[in-house]
Amino acid sequence: MQYLSLKLSEVADTSIQVLAPDIVPFPSLISLTLESFYIYGDDVLFRGNSASLEQLYLLINRDTVLKLNRPDVFKNRVKALRNVYLSEEYDTEDFSRTFKAELDTFLCDLMCTVHKVVSGTVSTAKYLVGASLPQHDFKNVKSLDTSDSPLSLHDTMCLLMALPALTTPKCGTNGLGSGFAHVSMDELPDYIASSYNEAGRFLNTWK
Repeated sequence: MQYLSLKLSEVADTSIQVLAPDIVPFPSLISLTLESFYIYGDDVLFRGNSASLEQLYLLINRDTVLKLNRPDVFKNRVKALRNVYLSEEYDTEDFSRTFKAELDTFLCDLMCTVHKVVSGTVSTAKYLVGASLPQHDFKNVKSLDTSDSPLSLHDTMCLLMALPALTTPKCGTNGLGSGFAHVSMDELPDYIASSYNEAGRFLNTWK
């Protein structure tokens, strides 16, 4: 099987029997869509396909992050992964505060080889901002689409700064943001050009 899509309803008991470590059910998987809570007890869906998995649609929530935030799942293993689509089912602001370190590590490990990132919600876009600062660069990302999850201009610029290889941004904005509160509109272009260096080159090319 090369293409797998799972959409399951939320269940009260998410304990699923874990497969034995030597079982690899999807060794040739190219595309995986997870539109549900991650109900498996381990990394079974990602076993043995690190060299073939190219596209991943992932629902971000507590179960997904805590169960897959392991160095043997994504970090330096998903060699073929190029396209990641992030979404969520509900407002997880409390989760993102409580488990920020785990969420940041999870995203950075996940996207170590990714070329294209699409964020489907404002929260997931904000997760990317948080994970990319201050110490991480998503160094291989060439395409970013947050058009369905517009950030403030300040957060957008912070995210662009963490994407040194970016060539195709598709970003909407929903205001300046608190980071630019001290800057007048007349001063804003020069302030961005001087403070955000290379990221400022996208201001005239955003779609």
